[in-house]
Amino acid sequence: MKSGKSSFAENWLRLLRDKFTAGTGGTPPGRGGTGDAWSAGGKSFRFRVKIVAGSAKNEIVGAMGTESDAPAEGGSPQTDTNAVKIRIAAPPEKGKANAELIKFLSKQSGIPAKNFRIAGGASSKLKVIEISP
Repeated sequence: MKSGKSSFAENWLRLLRDKFTAGTGGTPPGRGGTGDAWSAGGKSFRFRVKIVAGSAKNEIVGAMGTESDAPAEGGSPQTDTNAVKIRIAAPPEKGKANAELIKFLSKQSGIPAKNFRIAGGASSKLKVIEISP
């Protein structure tokens, strides 16, 4: 990891490692509800990311609001503030960006790539990533 990495990225990666090591999933302190970026499913856990494929380099940008394709009441897009924005250098074609995302998350977190899977949004910028022990 680069020494200039944002404290958000360092904390977020630490949380991934802690949750993986604990093997229990769950919700981070201070979070809850159905709009949460984290959810437990048995011993696995899920989180949302928004991917910007075809970027200059792979990096975790930070927490951000993301818009869904489904309009909310009144016709405007729904906003989800519980996602993590990640830039990926691979192009968004034939699963290249998805494969690079898993490889990047594995390398940055120290969690084996075999434990990651894209549980939702494989062809979308907004994805749900699942980590299982």
